Amino acid sequence: DGVYRHLLQSTNRLAGTLPPELFLLTSLKSIWFVNDPIQGTIPTAIGQLKQLEGLVLVLTDMTGSLPTEIGLLSNFKGALMSLTKIRGALPSEIGSLTTLQGLMLYSNVRFKSISSLQTNSYCCDILLLID
Repeated sequence: DGVYRHLLQSTNRLAGTLPPELFLLTSLKSIWFVNDPIQGTIPTAIGQLKQLEGLVLVLTDMTGSLPTEIGLLSNFKGALMSLTKIRGALPSEIGSLTTLQGLMLYSNVRFKSISSLQTNSYCCDILLLID
């Protein structure tokens, strides 16, 4: 039907930042970037992906912090981030995600605070934070 629901990029040697056109694919349910040198931050435009359920970033050169717009993802179930340069506090908006089932953040992903999860009685089935 011409609708993209899942994007998996692995070991394709994609370089540069995430293209703005990616965030026009509003039917995406999952985004995976694994072992690709994608750089830059997670754009605030991620909040436009209302159907997004999962985000996987492993072995990328992504930097910055999670944008607050992640709180707009009413279907968001979880994220796996490992071996990236993502830093900062988890945005407080994550605490309002009633669909959130798990966060796995480890090996080089450093967050100053996870206090945003304490306000969400629904979260999480899985919370794994390993440095």
